[in-house]
Amino acid sequence: MKHAFLLLSLVAFISCNSPARFEANRAASADWLGSKVGGASVNVSGTWEDAAEDKWGMTYLTQNGNRVTGKVGLYTANGIVSGSRVYLTLEENNWVYYTVEANVQGSMLEGLYSDKIPFEESSADPFAFRRISN
Repeated sequence: MKHAFLLLSLVAFISCNSPARFEANRAASADWLGSKVGGASVNVSGTWEDAAEDKWGMTYLTQNGNRVTGKVGLYTANGIVSGSRVYLTLEENNWVYYTVEANVQGSMLEGLYSDKIPFEESSADPFAFRRISN
């Protein structure tokens, strides 16, 4: 009985992470980022630290035009800057776990992150990063 339960659990886990599910996750995050267009009025390139608690670890961002790439803790970040708004997807192993909407004000990057793809404010939690170097 114990082996049957383990086998059933393994099959359920594998089916939940099917190629179609990965593709839907990637498509939803790409569509969400694609809807965030506009010129950048800020540059988020640099090193950032978690200003409130050490939940995320260090953040390293590189901006080229309005496109952003980098690392937020263990996650790979991809995103767009539109005006002073920053929109990021945070992924690991080709799976987008979080979407981020934030504002840059001086040396602070503050906003909300959601475990919904695309971003849903109703399920979002606040975060704040402080720039420690450009």
